Amino acid sequence: MDTENIFFFFLSTMTLAYAIKTSITMFLDRNKIAETQGKIVNIELVFPEIMMNRNVKLATFEYYVDGKRCISENQLKMSLSADVGDIKSIKYYIDKPSVLYTKSYIHFYLPLIVSFVCFLLGLISY
Repeated sequence: MDTENIFFFFLSTMTLAYAIKTSITMFLDRNKIAETQGKIVNIELVFPEIMMNRNVKLATFEYYVDGKRCISENQLKMSLSADVGDIKSIKYYIDKPSVLYTKSYIHFYLPLIVSFVCFLLGLISY
């Protein structure tokens, strides 16, 4: 077994461990989050406007929880088509409603796929 194979197996193990950790976290948080509709009140571009083809928008939301108005403390990544005033479905922590829940299934599936690809690369002899 070469150094490259060991490297890919190690990388596969690390990304698999991260995927498992993320899935456990999402499973444990399932009863701690709620969903509501929020209105975008502020948008910031990550990169300067000259890089519009690779840019992303960070949106701050206004939403109501039990009749109380909340402004999100953190921001969510949105597509470039999102604009101030748009209504989007968002998730927040029940015990701290001003903090948005940012994890999605892509945080689990992407490391799982990377782990599988690294495992396959580790099987190839160089």
